[in-house]
Amino acid sequence: FAAFFVAVLPYAIASRQHPERYQNFQRVYSMFDPKLTPLQNLRDVFRYDSFGDRVGAYFESFNPRLMFFKGEGAWSDSTRQAGMFLLPAIVPIGAGIYLTLVHPTRARLLVLAGFFFSAIPSFVLNEAVARRMITILPFAALLAIDGFRALWRRHPLGRLVAGVVTIAMATHFALYYRDYLTRYPLNSFMAWELNLG
Repeated sequence: FAAFFVAVLPYAIASRQHPERYQNFQRVYSMFDPKLTPLQNLRDVFRYDSFGDRVGAYFESFNPRLMFFKGEGAWSDSTRQAGMFLLPAIVPIGAGIYLTLVHPTRARLLVLAGFFFSAIPSFVLNEAVARRMITILPFAALLAIDGFRALWRRHPLGRLVAGVVTIAMATHFALYYRDYLTRYPLNSFMAWELNLG
């Protein structure tokens, strides 16, 4: 948390010196009610209904549909052939999370914390969308690497599982990429204002 506050401190100081920046930021991201003061908005976040909605948005960010199956609902944001990750990535990411919980180290716990803190924008903005969670990618990759390593070394059938997952990921990517080059432009052209390239 300390690193977050150190990173945000210059913005907080600049916002205090230039209040219009806070108002512009608020308007662009629609985070809070512009008619309320920052303290009133903070109090509004922790109202029972608002807090419940935001916690729901946080957990919705980890919905398997968003993360592994379809991604975003809008054609401008997703091909609907994969989520934020290829479907077979669920195995090594899950193995990495399991390994972190069973054999925790400081580095593993830090990566897992980064993975789960990546959804905080969903809580703040009260919406679960992949583009707000882009910071999850490096943490998921590190979890997946640790998960692959654990499968390869520790489980009797680990090498077979890791090999099958690797082939499945390559196959899923090939299908996704073919769709991206062929069907996706036709499906998404309306969202991109008839711009076919």
